[in-house]
Amino acid sequence: MKLIVTKAGKIANSIKHTFNLKNLAYSDITIDFENECVYVYEQDSAELLDNQHLIDDRYLKTARTIVRGHLPAEYRLKPQTELKFQNVDDRTRLVIEFESAESKQIDGTNQKPADFKIPLMTGVYWDISKQPHALITGVTGSGKSMFINYLFKSFKQLNAEIYTIDPKLADLYAISKRELPKSNYAVSTDDVIALLHHLNQRLDERQYFLSKYHDNIGVDAYKVGMTPIVLFYDELAAFTMTLDKKQKSDYEKLLKNLILKGRSAGINIVLAMQKPLATTISTDIRDQLSFRLVLGKNTPKDTRRIVFGITDNNVVMTDNVPVADEWETDKISEFGGWYSLPNLSEEYAIFETPNLADLEI
Repeated sequence: MKLIVTKAGKIANSIKHTFNLKNLAYSDITIDFENECVYVYEQDSAELLDNQHLIDDRYLKTARTIVRGHLPAEYRLKPQTELKFQNVDDRTRLVIEFESAESKQIDGTNQKPADFKIPLMTGVYWDISKQPHALITGVTGSGKSMFINYLFKSFKQLNAEIYTIDPKLADLYAISKRELPKSNYAVSTDDVIALLHHLNQRLDERQYFLSKYHDNIGVDAYKVGMTPIVLFYDELAAFTMTLDKKQKSDYEKLLKNLILKGRSAGINIVLAMQKPLATTISTDIRDQLSFRLVLGKNTPKDTRRIVFGITDNNVVMTDNVPVADEWETDKISEFGGWYSLPNLSEEYAIFETPNLADLEI
């Protein structure tokens, strides 16, 4: 404990020195390794010196860059886009959070979902009963197809009814031909529309069953033990581009109905595409996709902005300042990208794709 306190004091003193060089105002700076926080105590405005900067959004960016450069290699900053303050003993302090940089990657070949929870990383799960739909994005070569294969295997282990749409006749189509009845996958426009009609019929059947035989408030398919239903839809953009105006309208109504009403009926949708533009997927649909994943460091920044609603400067922050943070620059390439789930305290976090080298479905 004494060693930790001593280390924290030395690092805090070094951070203070750099804050002074950057004219960032503060009354004190402390580091709490137990709670993984750096605390920057506000300076009284009456004591402010010339050219000193008070705490604001730009202050936060510069402060995070400085803190990141002084943290030991075994730690990394957590994503943070907004100012977070605490009041302690009548003193206001800015909170900058960090965490262990130890890898959270799991071996995807040995994972088994339980209680509708699909393992993503160590201690991180996708609970399909609470967050039923997913959006998976990434450029070619980002690992998108392999991750979809992992999800396919996970739903198969849950004994789910699996359906697929793959207009480009790629990997998902190949797996579907091998693993699914012909009625459960679609490629052509007519077959895709027919499959969506079928799933909407399954939705109506399940809703009728739940309303007739279960009177409890809040009951859903998962709570009564129904088998999950999942639709994997790869390269949605490639399909929507082939539709005329009327076809697109009918198609979007069918897909939107499944996404808006699917959770209670145990129906899950996994949409995969390179970039979720409004011209290929309506914002009404996109907003309902609660598990969001952007794979690959080469995936454009504007894709991350579209998916998460913010830029990625809070994760890989340059701001024209050299960044000494090899974890976020190198490991993104190795492990995957960024993700968000409704239970995250931040907008999104770094994702480490499961090791899928020996994955078999």
